[in-house]
Amino acid sequence: MGNTEPIWIASLHISESIARKIALKHGLSVHELRSHLVANRYIRGHVNVHPVHGYRVLVRTILENGRVVELVLELDNPAIDSWSVRTARYSGNSQGNRR
Repeated sequence: MGNTEPIWIASLHISESIARKIALKHGLSVHELRSHLVANRYIRGHVNVHPVHGYRVLVRTILENGRVVELVLELDNPAIDSWSVRTARYSGNSQGNRR
């Protein structure tokens, strides 16, 4: 993934449509993502500036169940470190960041 930087997530927004998609398609729960990502000082991400979607951060981390999850996050409000999940899925790769 290249160089990563620390990402502080004080608030994590997951829309109903994204929550439904990641639950049905990828087996991820909103509770599992929030409980692992919010206020976790070990989260690191790779900044990506997409020509259409703008500033996004790609995050790979290991959840409590030991599986690696990959997420695309957008910064909602930098003043309060509020982020939105654009998508999330389990990865087959065993590398990630531990809590």
